[in-house]
Amino acid sequence: PGSLLLPVSQSGAFCRPQTAAAIFRRDRRASGPAIWCSSSQPPLPPPRPPLKAIDRKEVGARLRDLQDRAKRGHANADDVLDLLRWMTDNGVQLELRNYTALLNACAAAAKFGGATLHDAVQVIEALWDQGLTPNTPILNALLKVCSALATKGMAGMDDAFEIH
Repeated sequence: PGSLLLPVSQSGAFCRPQTAAAIFRRDRRASGPAIWCSSSQPPLPPPRPPLKAIDRKEVGARLRDLQDRAKRGHANADDVLDLLRWMTDNGVQLELRNYTALLNACAAAAKFGGATLHDAVQVIEALWDQGLTPNTPILNALLKVCSALATKGMAGMDDAFEIH
């Protein structure tokens, strides 16, 4: 079970509440919601910040850039998978819309022969590994990949339904 960390006064230290032994009281003199922890254990240090703070704007900009390059034929599946690796390595919490954008970039790259169905499946597997379930936009993007590959004779629409 996870433990709850509460701020201790204005010092910035944190403490772990103990079951019945911890007594919390609100400091009425402090301006903020400071809580003191009265326990036999010393306060814990504050939690570490993430290794690298990646903001949503940077992730969005990289995804849009990838999609634009893929639409012009200047990006391929390696670029898609590299961006996926970059996001996971930097602790970006991927959402379904991020996976949709990656699959749309795969579809655009597939029109120029820069992606295969196997590349799209790798994106889907990363989604499953994170415990997410594909939604309608994800499945539509996967169908776009199959459609782009079908025009090149590299896959058929029935291939999309064989992915499980």
